[in-house]
Amino acid sequence: MRGQCTPSSVLLLCPQAAQNDCAGRSLQQLDFRLNNLYAKVHKRLENSRDAARLMTASQRAWVSFRNNEFAFLSSSAKNSSIYPWYIRSA
Repeated sequence: MRGQCTPSSVLLLCPQAAQNDCAGRSLQQLDFRLNNLYAKVHKRLENSRDAARLMTASQRAWVSFRNNEFAFLSSSAKNSSIYPWYIRSA
């Protein structure tokens, strides 16, 4: 059933293990895209160490905010089957 599970169909058609797998794959794909974009922007700033340092600090602050916001918003679902979908949508 793995090949048939997509983010739009997974909740209706797939067992929990397939839902978790789908959420994990989506997270990996998005993380890959985000890292590539970050590297491209950072490369554009290679001639300005101050700007690159500020961008890095800004991104670290954003990641901290994102992680804390996610922890708060998903805290009620931590041990439930919907939790992987919180990760996917975070």
